[in-house]
Amino acid sequence: MEKTKLGNYIVYYENSEEYHSLKRDVFAENSYEFETDNPSPVIIDAGANIGLSVLYFKKMYPGSKIIAIEPIPGNYKLLDMNVFENNITDVFTYPFAVSNKTNDIELHTDAENNWHSTASVVEGNWTGTQNTIPITVATKPLSYFIEQALTQFDAQYIDLLKMDIEGAEQAVLTQGRKQLREKVKFINCEFHPHQGQNIQKMVRTLEELKFEVTLFRKGKEIRLEKVNGLTVIEAKNLNLT
Repeated sequence: MEKTKLGNYIVYYENSEEYHSLKRDVFAENSYEFETDNPSPVIIDAGANIGLSVLYFKKMYPGSKIIAIEPIPGNYKLLDMNVFENNITDVFTYPFAVSNKTNDIELHTDAENNWHSTASVVEGNWTGTQNTIPITVATKPLSYFIEQALTQFDAQYIDLLKMDIEGAEQAVLTQGRKQLREKVKFINCEFHPHQGQNIQKMVRTLEELKFEVTLFRKGKEIRLEKVNGLTVIEAKNLNLT
């Protein structure tokens, strides 16, 4: 385990190369920035990894209240440590994968370089190119975490649903349709292309729920017909604006 300073934070991590990649994505590129007029936005962070996204949210939105979810045991331990060591309040952590139901599933995680941020429901990672080994993790549906956030923080809405769940996003969003429409104001979701997912279907689902959808590739807005590879979906709930 290694330790470093990140602004006013202390961060514990295992893989230096992975840490610097995540830090660049989260803090330098502001991947999870969103607009809100709520001084205490409620955030569900699905795929929180070691907690850099949690630290980012607390830096940008000091009053934020966060449900942080991470299924990989080593990552979850570091997530808890990084929240505790920095005296972060109003954060609840959960050692689960977000799925479309409650059960146990296999996640496929890097077998060579201990690069766990790419752990996927797909063997070989969503790219199919990684040497992976399976681990069994417990799951809960998105609806469970929405209810937890609303109850724990006595909130009416989820201001941001951030999802980086490496290939399970389509099933999760489909399962949570009713609560997405009624309770979630904004979504930031990475779409990982693989045989079991279709971005046209995901966009159609969100638009049917009255979300305004914008797609990004490497930080630049792109049209749906141009999507090729890893894509960020940002969706604003027009029902709640």
